[in-house]
Amino acid sequence: MELVVPPRIVLTPESFEAVVRMIENPAPPTAAMKALMAGETVAGLAVLTAP
Repeated sequence: MELVVPPRIVLTPESFEAVVRMIENPAPPTAAMKALMAGETVAGLAVLTAP
C-alpha cells in the first residue's frame, strides 16, 4: 500500500491559532496512548509494529 501525503496544509487564521495553542500546550497522553507507545495491548488489540 502506498500513501501520498499532501505537502501543504491550508488553514484559516482561526485554525492556525488553534494548532499553535495545541503545540504550545499539549494535552497529557491518555492511558491508551501510553500503552500504545509502550507496545502493550490496548482494549484487547495488539499493537502492530513494522517488520
